[in-house]
Amino acid sequence: MKVGTDAVLLGAWMPVPENCKTVLDIGSGCGVISLMLAQRTDAKIIGVDIDEKSVKEAQRNAEISPWKDDVQFIHENIVDFAQKTTQKFDMIVSNPPFFENSLKSPEISKNISKHNVTLSLNELIDAVEIFLSENGRFGVILPIEAAEKVEKLAISKHLYATKKLHIYPTPSKKKNRIILVFERKKSICEEENLIIRDKEYTDGYLDLVKKYLLTACCLLLMSCTGKLSTGDLIFVASENSEFEKSIVEVTKSDDKILNFTHVGIINVTDTGIFVVEAVPQKGVVYSSIQEFENENKNGVLYVASFKPEYQKYTTGALSRACSHLGKGYDYAFDFENDLYYCSELIYDAYAYTSNNPHFFETPNMTFKKEGTDEILPYWHNYFEQLNIPVPEGKPGINPTALSRSDKLRITNYELRIKL
Repeated sequence: MKVGTDAVLLGAWMPVPENCKTVLDIGSGCGVISLMLAQRTDAKIIGVDIDEKSVKEAQRNAEISPWKDDVQFIHENIVDFAQKTTQKFDMIVSNPPFFENSLKSPEISKNISKHNVTLSLNELIDAVEIFLSENGRFGVILPIEAAEKVEKLAISKHLYATKKLHIYPTPSKKKNRIILVFERKKSICEEENLIIRDKEYTDGYLDLVKKYLLTACCLLLMSCTGKLSTGDLIFVASENSEFEKSIVEVTKSDDKILNFTHVGIINVTDTGIFVVEAVPQKGVVYSSIQEFENENKNGVLYVASFKPEYQKYTTGALSRACSHLGKGYDYAFDFENDLYYCSELIYDAYAYTSNNPHFFETPNMTFKKEGTDEILPYWHNYFEQLNIPVPEGKPGINPTALSRSDKLRITNYELRIKL
């Protein structure tokens, strides 16, 4: 089941109540909202969904995330679930894309996802009235017409809108979604506007979602649309350290959304998922996906798979990369030594296996500030400390240039997030 913008927005924007200990996700789908909220809170989270396939997918996603002990997914109609528990929840969320009068799909699972054939808006509000704690909050994202209906139904249950986020696809289009937050106590309703795109993703949208799409959540998004495979490349977009910021400054692409600072090669085995990578202070190492997540927890991950005609090289490239395990990190970015930086490791693995030194193009490196002939001060000091000249104009490869290869296909292209 595809993860949409609605789920990501609700998971990122939903205001968490103080001392939130329990969360209920009604219609949890593949689990993205639950896992985003697990990232943001210390609460125990239960996701309930009527679609068995979605629940199994959510359970698999939870299992590969750092929050598997904090989330639980249950295959149940929320009405039946309400008859089996007396538990109250400090926060309830729901992403029910109701289109009550639209044409139903002949496929049952699509009807369940896209229409209210198994849960009406009345039943949703009835469930919230039962489950919401005295000081709890209920957040829901809906199309405009459904949102107006929900607000009226909520008032009849003494639930009052206290926050609203009006969502506009572009500056020139009408709003098409609202996130509403309800509480049991009346207060002045705070209202905000959010525009998703103005030719590119807006800063407001990026600033909202980038805080909460940690590595595991991004892997979740990818797992909902495609599985990881041995030989895939895993990229990190991050500008948290001066080193990372300075890499982006001299390697940035024309597309400002997509600038990478690190890359590794994936190995999927019977015992887990691993990444072969070259890391400062450690050199070439074999990391579990959990270790990779923790090391890059302030970044966002993207996966690139090779197009079918290049898949024949992936196993050999992984073996070649593994042959360098234990070798040091190449601080000098020098192709001639026997040390490796992250993208150099990938370049070497595929050049060796394909017997083609031009498998990936190697543009001449530059360390100059954009639009000037001046070496960026950070890089001037960096190479001065190494007691070597700045390798301006020498052949090299960086993660962003690597990602632009026509041999690769980036997973979840439309969900790329700038850090």
